[in-house]
Amino acid sequence: MKLKEIREAYEVLSGTFSKTSRTLALSGIAIGWFFMQYFRDYKLIIILNIFSISAFVFMVLADLLQNYILSMRWYNYYIKMKEKYHKDEEDDVKENEKLNDIGWTLYHCKFWLLLGGYVCLALCFIVLIIYKGIDFESYKTIHLICWGVLIFTLGVLVGYMLKVVINNYERMKARKE
Repeated sequence: MKLKEIREAYEVLSGTFSKTSRTLALSGIAIGWFFMQYFRDYKLIIILNIFSISAFVFMVLADLLQNYILSMRWYNYYIKMKEKYHKDEEDDVKENEKLNDIGWTLYHCKFWLLLGGYVCLALCFIVLIIYKGIDFESYKTIHLICWGVLIFTLGVLVGYMLKVVINNYERMKARKE
């Protein structure tokens, strides 16, 4: 691995997954806020919303930690290789995989927190239907908006996760060759 590639690694690690998951988390907070404002009479919805909004907030914090920690670790490794061993940008150096351990942990935490937050929001919707009944005439607009936002957001999340898994598989396959 070239030193230039190490520098690029810490820049790439805060890539598109962070942007997408951050957007999804902020959207989830907005949906949770909607449920909190319009359905205050239902304690179960309030409790589920507290869980969902907390999951989204922790996801954003995990995202910030991942970006900061990995960027600093890779940057420090880059500086160490450059100064200690007087390496040029194009010199081959041994890649330190341990630098990514905490990053992958936070990466998986972000995914599960995001998924858990949306599961709680889906449960809010189900609880709302159970408490209010399936009266689509009076709640038609709210149902359509909630279902549409949840399905679209979860579809984007699953699609992106598949893309990330495929890209990681291709990268690992390329490394072995």
